Amino acid sequence: MREINFDLVDNFDLNLWYCGKFNDSLTEYLIEMSSADSGDVGLGKSKKRVSFLMAESFQNIVRHGNANEDKEIKGGGFGIFNRNEKFHIFSSNSVSLDQAAVLEEQLSELSELDQDELKKRYLDKMRDGSFSDKGGAGLGLIEMARKSGNQIQYSFTNEANNQKEFNLQIDKALSKEEGEKPNLKIAESIDFLDSLRANGVLLLFKGDFDNEYANNLIHMLMENILKDEKEGYKMKVIFHIAIELIQNISRHGLKINGVTQGIFMLKQHNNSFEIVSKNYLSQENIEKLNKEFLILSKKSNIELVQIYKDRIRKNARDESKSGGVGLIDVMKYTNGQFAHVVEDKKTEKELTLTATVEL
Repeated sequence: MREINFDLVDNFDLNLWYCGKFNDSLTEYLIEMSSADSGDVGLGKSKKRVSFLMAESFQNIVRHGNANEDKEIKGGGFGIFNRNEKFHIFSSNSVSLDQAAVLEEQLSELSELDQDELKKRYLDKMRDGSFSDKGGAGLGLIEMARKSGNQIQYSFTNEANNQKEFNLQIDKALSKEEGEKPNLKIAESIDFLDSLRANGVLLLFKGDFDNEYANNLIHMLMENILKDEKEGYKMKVIFHIAIELIQNISRHGLKINGVTQGIFMLKQHNNSFEIVSKNYLSQENIEKLNKEFLILSKKSNIELVQIYKDRIRKNARDESKSGGVGLIDVMKYTNGQFAHVVEDKKTEKELTLTATVEL
C-alpha cells in the first residue's frame, strides 16, 4: 500500500481533503472551515473570493458528478490548501465521455481569454440564457477563471466504463500579484489524492485546531458517518472517538507561535475504521501520556469502566481536574486497539494516536 506523503501536508498552512459523500449540505461547512481566518492562513481581503471559488469548485462535483438515488456523489475528491500566499482548490469526480468533451472544449477556450474577454464571455452567456440542470452554460467555470486571476488547471484521467475522471484546480494568489505561475501543479494534487484513496482516507484536515475548525470538522463527520443506519451503534462509537481525538488536539496540543497545529484523519477499510490524530506535545505531557498508556493498556474493559467512573467522581470533587477520561473512553470502545507513537520532529515531539474500530 502507498504511504501518504505527510511531508507534502506539512508544507501547507492549511490542508483539507475530503473523499466521502458529496451533497449540497456540506458546502457551508467546507467554506466555514477553510475561510475562517486563523491568523496563520491569513486570507485577508481575498476571503470572499476564495470562499466563492471553494463553493463553485465543490458544487462542480455535485453538479457534474454521477449521483445515486439519494442524490449523493461517491468517489469524488476535494482538496483545499495554501502555501506561500497562494490558495489552491482541487476537485475530482467522474463524468461521462460526452460531459468530458464539453468541459474540455469550454476550458480550452477559457484558457485563451484575458480578464476583459472573460467578463464579456460571462455577460454574453447571461444574455444568451442557455441554462441546464447540469449548470449555467459554463458560467461557473468562467467566474472561477475571472476571480482566480489565473488559468484553470485541469486534467482528464482514468478512462473506464464510458467515463473519465475530471480533475480541476483553481490557484488564487492572496497578494495582488496575480497571473503568476502556480507553485503547485495539478499532477501533484492528483497523485496525493490517489495516495489518500489507496489508504482509505475519507477526511484529512491539517490546520489550527481552535473551536471553529474543530466544530466544523465534527459537523462534517456527522454528515459523512451518522447517516449509515446499518451500523448505527458502531457509527456513533466512531463519531464519539473522533470527537475525543479532535478535542485532545484542541486542549492539549502544543501552541507554536500562538497556533495549535494538528492533523486529523478518518480512514475506512473493508471491515474497520481508523481515526488518527497528530499533534505536537510538550515533553511533560509526553511523559504523562506514556505513563497513562502503560497503565491502561494492561486493564480489561471491566477495569477500564471502573477507572472511568472513579475518575469522573474525582473530577467532580475537584474542579481543577478535568482530564483523563477521554483516553479511557477510547481505550474501552476500541477494545485495546488504540496505539500511540511519539516521534522527534526537529525541535518538537509529535504524537500520533490511532484508534481502530472493527465493524
